[in-house]
Amino acid sequence: SSVHPSYSASVNHPDLAVLYLDRALPFTPLPLYRAPLGASFIGKKATVVGWGASKALTPDLSQVSGVGVKRSGQQTILGSPTAADYRPEDPNPGIQVPAIRATLLKLDGKAPSANTCAGDSGGPLIIDQAGTKYVAGVAFWTGLSCEGYAMYTRIDPYLSYFDGAFLRGGSSPVVPRLQCVDTNVRGSFTAYFGYRNDNGVPLGVPYRLKRNLLLYDLERG
Repeated sequence: SSVHPSYSASVNHPDLAVLYLDRALPFTPLPLYRAPLGASFIGKKATVVGWGASKALTPDLSQVSGVGVKRSGQQTILGSPTAADYRPEDPNPGIQVPAIRATLLKLDGKAPSANTCAGDSGGPLIIDQAGTKYVAGVAFWTGLSCEGYAMYTRIDPYLSYFDGAFLRGGSSPVVPRLQCVDTNVRGSFTAYFGYRNDNGVPLGVPYRLKRNLLLYDLERG
């Protein structure tokens, strides 16, 4: 896994991470929505999905029930949160920073809308554009007792992070490099080669004997 390099616990932002899998998914992932989620999206419905709790037993979400079942529902996009959305009893200090608020989306979680709850963080916000579904946000925060609203981190301000993570997932080239050269007893030389692996996952490289050089497998460069 790889946490966003700019994450700060003091403001809990940007609350993003990437998980690398050791096998291919049995389905095609949804594409990322790459355009800004501007004012034209306010009032539109979006789909939320998660495996979190179905009910908060305490306002601070320290006790919940119904975790571990995949659920989905519809919420209305309200736009970016405002400073008034900060509540000391439900502390999310980043909400007080205008630059952070600009990277977030607030969704209506009042009945009959669905709403996220504890354990849904990291789940997708899915929008439909001309019949194609996109991931446009990542679940980030919810109200006391899982009521009232949900906050999502937008995808579009962090495209470079996600694109870089995609490359590090096995798409970056593995580059051979000379490690060292040893002098042999009879005056000949033996060169040893390795590889530079900029991926975030191990990659197998076939090895073979060729011209007295042994090329080794690289686990992680």
